[in-house]
Amino acid sequence: MTTAPLLVDAGTGFRIVPARALLPELPADLSAILFHERAPVGHTVRVCAVGDSGLSGQVGRTASELGYGALLREVAPLLQSAAAAFANLEGTLIERPRDALFAAPPAAAEALRQAGVTIVHLANNHVYDFGPTGLASTLAAAAGANLVALGAGDDAAASRRLVRTECRGVRVGWLGCGRTLLPQDTGARFWEFDEQELLSAIRKARPSVDVLIASVHIGFMYLDYPHPDHRAMAQRCAAAGADIVLMHHPHVLQGIETTPDGKIVCYSLGNFLFDWKEGLITNQVMVQEQNEGAVFVFDLDRSGVARAAAVPTRSDEACRVRWAGGERGDAILDRLQRISRPLGGNYAPAFWRQRSERNTKHVLRMLRFYIVHGEWGSVWRMFTKVRRHHLRMLAHWALASLRPRGRKDSHAPAS
Repeated sequence: MTTAPLLVDAGTGFRIVPARALLPELPADLSAILFHERAPVGHTVRVCAVGDSGLSGQVGRTASELGYGALLREVAPLLQSAAAAFANLEGTLIERPRDALFAAPPAAAEALRQAGVTIVHLANNHVYDFGPTGLASTLAAAAGANLVALGAGDDAAASRRLVRTECRGVRVGWLGCGRTLLPQDTGARFWEFDEQELLSAIRKARPSVDVLIASVHIGFMYLDYPHPDHRAMAQRCAAAGADIVLMHHPHVLQGIETTPDGKIVCYSLGNFLFDWKEGLITNQVMVQEQNEGAVFVFDLDRSGVARAAAVPTRSDEACRVRWAGGERGDAILDRLQRISRPLGGNYAPAFWRQRSERNTKHVLRMLRFYIVHGEWGSVWRMFTKVRRHHLRMLAHWALASLRPRGRKDSHAPAS
């Protein structure tokens, strides 16, 4: 089978190839984006990674009607082809009423395991919605489904531990943390992001593994680009020894970078298995992109990443994950290339325009919801999280609102 590129992007060096180059059983009309390739050294092993995965909301309702196997049946063969498959588990696994937000029964963990997922990142902003009890329940559910928990554990030390997987002599290490700004009680803990702690852990782990993967739950939702500070942080993680940096939280795909020495940074893995409507207020921004994602495929050898690719996915109305073939898939891959091109240049103006236009109104709607419903504790928590960049975001939005219609700036970043 040929792996000759169908299209080469001059700005990134990315190539579009038939997805069957990665797994022969994949659909004939499905393409993939190849963003790194070199000759392998010795044996290779495959690792797959997917983004935000929640088992609640419409996902849970579909599972109740059709069974958990229906959720990921179409994409499972690629996940199952990997020695390890990663997902960010966005939510708590705990026995709660069916309408509880971002909560699913512990048995739901089996849906991920049956589909081939083996590692779940837990250090995110929803795993602590029910406190240490909810986190402990999620840890127990993951263990019961034979899923390895990343970024969380029975105590603070356990949450920071290096997870190791090994196949065909290739030793892979995993570290995971997340920026939540949530206070934690005693008992089960997750690793709250601290850059210096993460960099120290990367340097400490580097000599003991062949390939090191750092997973960070961080970013701003519904944007094409990462915060410039977050990009700089990810680059420092790569320089410290991480071969792959996986980032998630924005709920849409963001760009990819490959460093000159072959390190890979994925700035947002996007949504994978997720009910985009779940929450107190539905955000109508980038609705199509919230229902698109990818399976990221990394073929590793003892020297690092030999090949890296992404295969586009989409969610149907029942929140089942489907392959995005044909024109839909081509559009996803085109967008992924387009938003990757500016990352090495000055994309900050475009980031701030999008940050103000796409996020401010949603934040204000959420604040109004809390005030109308008298949830003053939530109002207080929102204000305690206010930082300088929020004020900057509000100022951008206010100035844009004062401009005459038809005079808005382009979203294209400066070259």
